[in-house]
Amino acid sequence: MCCHGVHYKSFRRTVSIVYGRKAAAYAYTAVNIQPVSPYIPGSFICYQLVEVEITYQDKNGVFFGTMYKGSDNVAMMVLDEGLGAFNYSRDLERADDYESAELTAKRKHKNLWKTWDEEAEKKQLEEEEEQRKPKQEQIKVIVSEILDGSKFFIQIIDKDFEQLEVLSKALNADSGSGEHKPQPGDLVKAQFSFDQKWYRGKVVSVSADGNTYRIFYVDYGNSEEVPASRIRALDPALAKPEPFAKFAKLAFLRVPDLSQDFGVEAAEFVRDFVDGKQLQASREYTSEGYARLVLGDSIKDSLNAAILAAGLARIDGFKSIPKSLKDKVEKELKPFEEEAESRRRNMWEYGNPGSDDEGARGSRGRGGPKKSQPKKDKTDAPAPKKTEAPAEVKKDAKPEAKGKGKK
Repeated sequence: MCCHGVHYKSFRRTVSIVYGRKAAAYAYTAVNIQPVSPYIPGSFICYQLVEVEITYQDKNGVFFGTMYKGSDNVAMMVLDEGLGAFNYSRDLERADDYESAELTAKRKHKNLWKTWDEEAEKKQLEEEEEQRKPKQEQIKVIVSEILDGSKFFIQIIDKDFEQLEVLSKALNADSGSGEHKPQPGDLVKAQFSFDQKWYRGKVVSVSADGNTYRIFYVDYGNSEEVPASRIRALDPALAKPEPFAKFAKLAFLRVPDLSQDFGVEAAEFVRDFVDGKQLQASREYTSEGYARLVLGDSIKDSLNAAILAAGLARIDGFKSIPKSLKDKVEKELKPFEEEAESRRRNMWEYGNPGSDDEGARGSRGRGGPKKSQPKKDKTDAPAPKKTEAPAEVKKDAKPEAKGKGKK
């Protein structure tokens, strides 16, 4: 049943289910139900004929759709029994039914929901929605550092931005002298290897021998290894201004990181779009504590739309987008994603690039091109004054790499 690179209109096929646990997995997959129960009892659908309504296929050849036992939707049966949790479905026509079935099972405290607390969940959802509530604001920015195709540091061009030049002159007026042995988390003055100038930096880590420091430049967002000889104590007066580099992400999008297929291409696309430019940005909402931006004069002329049209990003799951902005996304951004899908650009080359769950995306199916590898000359830390190629970011990066440089 696997045929790479083929678009499917909704149709049904009758198949025989011969292995109960796999049947359960396929039932979950069909409607993107999160598999939180290890199995459905074998008598549920094992060794029985079922109908599968296929609606689309991902890049690995996995079919997605809805499974029926007679006239009954298996996904609904799973939810009714409290054996699965609704996550997100492309079948938006049935989404309300799935959510209703799950809620009914929760209120009856069936199986997975024996200890479910409705008030606690309601409070949690309200807090999450409040955090994601749109806080739209128009700002001028410079992208000072790119981490990957979705995450970057910006400098906001406002009345306080002129202080950065004043700060730079003060830092370089006197290089200082004397040995300084800072600890992780300390603000210091560090000499950047690219231009030999001094900048404010935060100590991320110290080498075992104490001779080398990992420094995060709090006003620009990039990092590098710095020998102890190029580190000085920071004048307390120069430590007072808030860091000028602010961590941000592209709004409404899910973009592969550098370790995933097309991650490097996505980061390079962003670099080419923003390099050397002052950009208009719309702060659409806040998620995970960080600003989500549309970079461009309008959403249709934005980086967000361009990277979607290039097939290097997808629209994020609807549960990640504030409700009041979903119509805007469908109307103004969805056509760019559909264009990339129809023209088989980049991640859409072999059909759908993966399920709607972030962790479900894997490598390409057999026969696909080899996974992209970062180019060696694009992993060095860029100069603070210039947006270069994406800097290498460690998987275990701490909050220090998110622009929170002040003690």
